[in-house]
Amino acid sequence: MSPEFAKKTLLLVSESEVSRDFFEILYFTPELREYFVSYLWIFREDSHVQSIFKNPNLPLEVVQSFIYFALGRFLIESNGDYGNYISKITKLFPSEMSLALLSSEEVSKDKILKIHLLANLDATAWDNFFAKLEDSPNGFGELALLFEHLENEELRRLFFRNQNLYASIRMIFVFLQESNIINPDLLSQIQTLLTQISRWEEFVKEMKAAFELQLEKTFSPKDRNPNRLSIIMHEMFQISAEDRGLILDFFLLHDLLLDENERQAMDYLLSVYSKDTVASI
Repeated sequence: MSPEFAKKTLLLVSESEVSRDFFEILYFTPELREYFVSYLWIFREDSHVQSIFKNPNLPLEVVQSFIYFALGRFLIESNGDYGNYISKITKLFPSEMSLALLSSEEVSKDKILKIHLLANLDATAWDNFFAKLEDSPNGFGELALLFEHLENEELRRLFFRNQNLYASIRMIFVFLQESNIINPDLLSQIQTLLTQISRWEEFVKEMKAAFELQLEKTFSPKDRNPNRLSIIMHEMFQISAEDRGLILDFFLLHDLLLDENERQAMDYLLSVYSKDTVASI
């Protein structure tokens, strides 16, 4: 069977009325499941194939098979590390599936996977997840301890690029800061990150008050107010070059940068202009 024919068959069956029966057969037939997850990996960047992960009939066991099958392929093809792999693969999973996977016993043993699934949760899924934590004797403390083994840079990437994760973890750490559950060094690290993010949240708030961003979004790029990007450039030159990409991602997430084209334009401008040049603008 050619890969393209396999993809068409995969999409046809998974989108049909018999998808539940098809996925049940997958669950009980290891050989067929192996073919299925291998083609999911091959076509993982195809948006139509990605939609399979939104099918509510897809068994979690099949998704877990895909995660660990794809890991082997990823390591062979890219020679990357596990954290890098998990950050990429979990982006395929919608919020509902991520929440369901977090209830899996297998996932509960994998801290890195669990953290990246948490980053996928939308506000509604976080509410459901919190409800489960409240039923656990030390649910919030156990969640906070997930972050203990992460390097500072990885924590910064997770918090700056995931608004729901940041907001939820902020609430948890505020709640737990008087307890003895959390390592003081980790608590200090998290508090520093929360302070940094709060600074940029305030900047975004001030910029949104100064510019009519919803209206500007309807304009072509050449008709938008250039002062907004100029102010952002001034701010970016006040911080280290290593931090700029992360902050620009934060601005894009919070709609201060209106689209990916503006994000890329900022990268280019920051690469060709010096701090002194921008200061004179």
